[in-house]
Amino acid sequence: MFEFVPGQTLDEAQDGRPLGVRQTVALGVQLADALGAGHAKGVLHLDVRPSTIKLSRRGHAKLLDLGLGTWAARTPLSTGGFSDEAAGGAGGDSYQSPEQRGGDRLDVRSDLFSLGLVLNEMRTGRAPVDGDQTVPRPSEVNAEIPPEFDAIVGRATAHRAADRYQSAAPMAAELRSLAAILDVRSGDEESPTYIAVTAPESDQPSAPNPC
Repeated sequence: MFEFVPGQTLDEAQDGRPLGVRQTVALGVQLADALGAGHAKGVLHLDVRPSTIKLSRRGHAKLLDLGLGTWAARTPLSTGGFSDEAAGGAGGDSYQSPEQRGGDRLDVRSDLFSLGLVLNEMRTGRAPVDGDQTVPRPSEVNAEIPPEFDAIVGRATAHRAADRYQSAAPMAAELRSLAAILDVRSGDEESPTYIAVTAPESDQPSAPNPC
């Protein structure tokens, strides 16, 4: 049985526009937690991208197709995760980790790489470029992006898997810490910014029957 999630995918809702940093961080926490829950059951997503992320009308993020990518093999890694031989999504593309592109041994750090790219795109409005070996710092596109956000994206998208977050939990924790820092810095002067999610016509409530 599949859950029906009304709303738009992230790429539809964002439409090339950068999101506010506080909304980006809030969505990042939700997505890291969702990946962590799947990883704990030995499931790799392997296709994390804006088109597989649904935003509900209340602004909550839902990962689509979690569990359809691959069930990871039951061989524990030294990182505490699981592995799968040469599993992948729809072939090499700009959201895949270097090891996924190369058909190498995969683990949870491949999903975290893809999430880092999605975070970068949410904040800058720029999709990753296929073939790039390094991910530019978000602040190179927008100087107002805080250094803590740069650091999170940089660690998640490190070329070597050993240099990335080793599980989703510390990534989610650092995003939560950044959210608290942003709240302290802004005080009451800056309210969170949110993109509007337009529901399809079929999701709109129908008018009451006058009879």
